[in-house]
Amino acid sequence: MVMLMTNSGIQIALGVSTTHYTGKCSEWGKLRYTTHNLDINGLVEKIKQGYCFTHTFNSISADGTWGCKEKTIKNFKSTNTIFIDVDNSSITATNFFASVSPQPTILYTTPSNIDGEKNRFRLIYVYECHITDNETYRHEVAKISKSIQASIPDFIFDSTSVNVSQQMGGNGSENCLLLTTQNTF
Repeated sequence: MVMLMTNSGIQIALGVSTTHYTGKCSEWGKLRYTTHNLDINGLVEKIKQGYCFTHTFNSISADGTWGCKEKTIKNFKSTNTIFIDVDNSSITATNFFASVSPQPTILYTTPSNIDGEKNRFRLIYVYECHITDNETYRHEVAKISKSIQASIPDFIFDSTSVNVSQQMGGNGSENCLLLTTQNTF
């Protein structure tokens, strides 16, 4: 069971890309990230502007940025967010959001989402505490997945969501459905 709280003032430390996109990012290997401290509304704005996201890492370059080379499990510093990528869901993002318990802090559709055909969206769960190792992250993803499957039995997510080294794209397109709560975990 995932513990739900409500806290609108929490700060989220994330890697935010130095470049943003109006569509799907096609240059994952070239992205550079810097640390940003955002509240939930600030993260929502960055998602809508098409920035990409990652957790924070220890090995960064002299200019304070990092990329794929540095973004490894070994170099992971911390996070207070869980990103779950959902591809080809059997239900739309809106129906998912209405059906799932507990609801994520943020749900947004990806640029390649086509409601009813290719239901693709991302879930962000914001945590009150920081996660500082990959095993704890994996454990929390498993708890969230189990909780979702209690509401939506055929729920399947992208397996890359289970490690801290993942990166997620925002959605700067006009085709972005974004649903939020003030839920923290």
